Amino acid sequence: MIFLWVALPFLFLLFIIAILPVRFGVSAKYAGSERFSYEFFVSYFHPAFFKLLYSSETGNVLRVFGKTIKKKQKKESEESQSESSETLKDSGKKTAEPPMEEPERSPGESEKKSNYESESAKSQSSESIKVYEEAREETEPQGERASLFNKIKMRIDKIKRSRAYRFLSDAVWRKKAKSWFGRVLNSALKVIVFRRLKIWAKVGLMNPATLGKLCGYFCAARSALSLRGRKVDMALEPLFMKEYLEFEIELNGLTSLLRAASCFFIVVFTFPYIRTYKVWRQWKRKSNS
Repeated sequence: MIFLWVALPFLFLLFIIAILPVRFGVSAKYAGSERFSYEFFVSYFHPAFFKLLYSSETGNVLRVFGKTIKKKQKKESEESQSESSETLKDSGKKTAEPPMEEPERSPGESEKKSNYESESAKSQSSESIKVYEEAREETEPQGERASLFNKIKMRIDKIKRSRAYRFLSDAVWRKKAKSWFGRVLNSALKVIVFRRLKIWAKVGLMNPATLGKLCGYFCAARSALSLRGRKVDMALEPLFMKEYLEFEIELNGLTSLLRAASCFFIVVFTFPYIRTYKVWRQWKRKSNS
């Protein structure tokens, strides 16, 4: 009885921890003259309770129980400048060193060298031909070449004796595996709930036909996402006869430990283990016989 009174509050606490939301978000921004910037964050229960933020401009930011721990990121400009200075130094050293002059060779030595190289090439080619012929003799059954029809037949027989073919040929196992895969896919799609999607883009192309097709695909995707009941804010501004690209993307969603645990339980505990074992036993008996 005492154990029950101790276990109940513990289980209730685990349930609360499992149902608390885990929020996440991704944003990116790019303009033609500016540098590409991005940001990613993950928070648990509330941003003041726990939040991890990573930004390409500000660096890493960790907030736990209201306390903020910030770690600045090194500037990429300083690194690029140091790398460019090192490359310039290396190139200066390479140019300062005089080129090595090769010693002049007599015509007799050059002829000897060419004869030696031709003999070595002939020996290597003869050795490769011998190795190929030996491997060919080993693969050929009893010195006779197998026809193309026999090779195809052997390949088909090998596939039929395989374990994967045995499982796929069993109608009962195939039906149960299909239903299991459907349950897993359905639960996996429910693990993450997308709350908001914002896309703003300004695209310019020299080819008006290609730009028109891109606008059509963009409008079709916007209408399809809006019909699913998502908060979608998508806009595209075309620029004809001009090469230009500028966009802003923002995506927010949430999940929970309970959603992930339910998907894991469906994957593990609804798999057709019994039928899989029976089919495996049948395949094992036929392979041993």
